[in-house]
Amino acid sequence: MAAYHGVRMLLPGADPRNDGAMMLASLVNSLLGRFGMRLVRNSRVRPRTGRFQDLPEVRTLIGRIARDPADAAAHADYATLALQHGNGFLAHAQARNAEWLAPTATNSGCVRIAAQTLPPLSGLGHNAYHRLQALARILREEGLGPTSTVLDVGGGDGELAAFLSPASYFLADPVANGIAATDLPASIGPFDYVVSCHVLEHVEPAARSAFLDALIERAGDAVVLLNPFHLDAAGEQSLDQAVGGGRQRRLRDQPRRTGRAAPAQLLDQRPRARPLCSR
Repeated sequence: MAAYHGVRMLLPGADPRNDGAMMLASLVNSLLGRFGMRLVRNSRVRPRTGRFQDLPEVRTLIGRIARDPADAAAHADYATLALQHGNGFLAHAQARNAEWLAPTATNSGCVRIAAQTLPPLSGLGHNAYHRLQALARILREEGLGPTSTVLDVGGGDGELAAFLSPASYFLADPVANGIAATDLPASIGPFDYVVSCHVLEHVEPAARSAFLDALIERAGDAVVLLNPFHLDAAGEQSLDQAVGGGRQRRLRDQPRRTGRAAPAQLLDQRPRARPLCSR
């Protein structure tokens, strides 16, 4: 961070214990000193020490969840571990997973605790914040309410969950918690809404039909995809064929190279089917 007449400039992520960072800071300070400015460590930013998912205890829990995605205790344990390591969004999402699978007083209490320790949403960054805010708004426009259920496929650390309370939420992300959409057991679902944000473009073309089928099979009301590309007529026809004909469908595209989130692509709407889980 640099200060000049009360104006501060951020230099996030620099750890003064790192020789390289210290040398860089010294060099930059020698240049900025001519203008009365200097860099100091931003104590609000945690230094990067490696991926959370690479920790041995985390990999063990992800393995438990991958073997049995319906294991509510494993999700609750993972939420506790994520909270201990300061990963507030993942802790909240995993607590919501545990509550969806086993709506007990204990799991509901874990959700409340995790919600109280969520990082500020403003820390998500401009694009992520407005993209998730747009998804939440679209879901509400499509009928999302307090008793609705949402499956978030490929949702990373589950930041979307912070925008959807009090609707029920379940995260499936092969990296974050070991759950792939195509591997969800029949006991998990159906959901009123299935959301997949910036995922389809990362799925191999040959696997996209199976991926979309897995989303549709879990959805009672709608599948919502948000993708950073425009579909021309040929692309829409190809997507129609992948999803399957005969269903009501509306497509809205997200422009590229813009900081504003645009409406998502609502690909599939079917008659409402209530979830099997007890309330």
